[in-house]
Amino acid sequence: MKKFIKAIFCFLSFFLAFGIILAGNVDFPQRLIEGTRNFVENAIRVGIILAFVSLVFAGFTFITSAGNVEKISNARKRVVSSFVGLILLLGGWIFLRQFRPEFATLSPARPVQIVQVTGEIKPAEASYLAFSEIPIETFLKDEDDIKNSHFFNVEELKEVKEILDEIKPKVEEIKVKFEELKSLLNLCSCSNSEPYSSNRLWCEPPASSSDPCVQDQPTCKAQKCLGDPCPKEARKNMGLKMTEIANYAEEIENYLLELKRKSLPIKERMARLMFGIDNLKKCPFSEAYNRDMFSFAIDYLRKNAPNTNWVVSRIPLFEGIQNPRKNSIADFYCPITGFYYLGTHSEEFGKATAQFFGAPKDVLSPSEWVNFFNSLPKTVQSWSEIVEKTKQATSVSPEYELQTSCPFSVPFGEIIDKFLAALGDLVLKIEEVDYNLAEILPEINNYYQLTFTCAPERCNPDCRCIGTGSCACVCNCIGLACDYASLNEQAVIIADRIEKIKRSIESFEFSKIEKWIEQWDEIEKEVRKRETPLTKSEIDKLYQKYPQSKEIVAFEIMVSRMHYTISHAMEVEAGWSLPDCMNYKEGSLSPDGKKVENAEECKCEKIQECKNSFPVLSTYECRYLAPGWWLAEFFGIDTSECNFYNYFACRTMERK
Repeated sequence: MKKFIKAIFCFLSFFLAFGIILAGNVDFPQRLIEGTRNFVENAIRVGIILAFVSLVFAGFTFITSAGNVEKISNARKRVVSSFVGLILLLGGWIFLRQFRPEFATLSPARPVQIVQVTGEIKPAEASYLAFSEIPIETFLKDEDDIKNSHFFNVEELKEVKEILDEIKPKVEEIKVKFEELKSLLNLCSCSNSEPYSSNRLWCEPPASSSDPCVQDQPTCKAQKCLGDPCPKEARKNMGLKMTEIANYAEEIENYLLELKRKSLPIKERMARLMFGIDNLKKCPFSEAYNRDMFSFAIDYLRKNAPNTNWVVSRIPLFEGIQNPRKNSIADFYCPITGFYYLGTHSEEFGKATAQFFGAPKDVLSPSEWVNFFNSLPKTVQSWSEIVEKTKQATSVSPEYELQTSCPFSVPFGEIIDKFLAALGDLVLKIEEVDYNLAEILPEINNYYQLTFTCAPERCNPDCRCIGTGSCACVCNCIGLACDYASLNEQAVIIADRIEKIKRSIESFEFSKIEKWIEQWDEIEKEVRKRETPLTKSEIDKLYQKYPQSKEIVAFEIMVSRMHYTISHAMEVEAGWSLPDCMNYKEGSLSPDGKKVENAEECKCEKIQECKNSFPVLSTYECRYLAPGWWLAEFFGIDTSECNFYNYFACRTMERK
């Protein structure tokens, strides 16, 4: 019955994974829900078919049992199991159809569709602006208390550690029992087997009573060896040792089920953060507002368009967050219905562009710009042509050329990857323990099966005529009683497997994350107590003060630079922006004062200023946001290299 249940569970697990893969390129929430619905319906159908086949097979076994008691018993058990399974499946089908009819039309919740706002916003008109909230910083820190972080759950990690600590002594016991099993194998020898011959064994005496016997005589030849080369007591103890190992393995299996249950929320948190970052990628930084920019936008439009209604919906998988964290900076807002450039552009630039395209007036109002661009396809064939002509329009006079200087690095992607790695590496340790424990019992069982290669067939009879004058045929069994080459090879594999399990358990260390949570509030206050960027010496002092929390220091320095860039542009000096490095502009200068030529130069390790400010990123180790990572692939998240999310704090100035 247990084997049948395991087989059904394996089938259902495979069917679920296969169903999600077949979901295609649909967005993740739609994909997951449709896959779940299809999986349940198809699994019930296939399960009913399998139960019917099992019932038919049981009947066939019963008919052909020919009075065999064991076969009859097995057939009866299979009939009962098949009927029970069939009743459960039909009951599930009826329940879903009669009591939960909404399951058939299950679909993901979607934000309310809002008509896109076009034209000029006027105070007299009631307008709607919809934004999708991506609360990255709040997810990392919690709304109020960092100890309740939505991402780093220390209590959960402690529970996982306790389970691993319970597994470790069981593994040690398996190692001891396995060594005892190996020592019992040393008792096996061909000398314990006996030579056998169907003929009488005798020796021809020598011609003289004083002569020694001729040792090798055809009448003194045994045909084979009989009898187990392993002593009876040794065989018995081998079986007992395997039973003890199996018992320990069964205890470990229960721990593993609990370990998987406890580790699932950790993987889920990683998936949530990756999902949020992926949504940020789909809404480029040129369009997404961080908390500073969004607050300014609300204030601006409330003042200039008091009838504007704001609709903010949080992205899926982040619904558990009640409110954004107070004074958070790295929470983002992506426009759903379009967005508005709240900054002003040069009147001369507008005039030059409008004249070049043949616009009706030198300077257009916002609504006139909308109508103007709607008519562009009649005269301009492609957007690439628009871009090219815009470049030409702005380069008419040298005084209108722009130069971009980027004094600060904002390596958002690489720092987030460090946070993902902190949990991801612990998840990998859990996966290593799970995998190696699942493999070790079959490997020990293979070793035990190899002990049965210790057989008399591997021994050879060695018979000699011994004596002087009167000769006696003396026979012994010699040779290697066991397949020692295979046994030694398997023993090395098992020993290596046990060491891997022990290393994975011992290296499951999350004290660094505990220190992060303990010091994060203090670091945040120290970095954000001033509005201007920290100097190199101040940054170095912070890293020296918090040597175990360098990643947290890096995060706070990074978000403080984001805050400075946006707030400075809004309140002090126009022209500051946060362009993403991957979409660098011609003529952009990196913080090292060098022209950005390609995306490779967006890596922190390629920029000396970035390495000085963020030493934890001095080596590029993007793993968890990189393509092909198993979690991203499973959840259908489109990820790219970490440097896609790296930004520069830049200032654009007119060159005169």
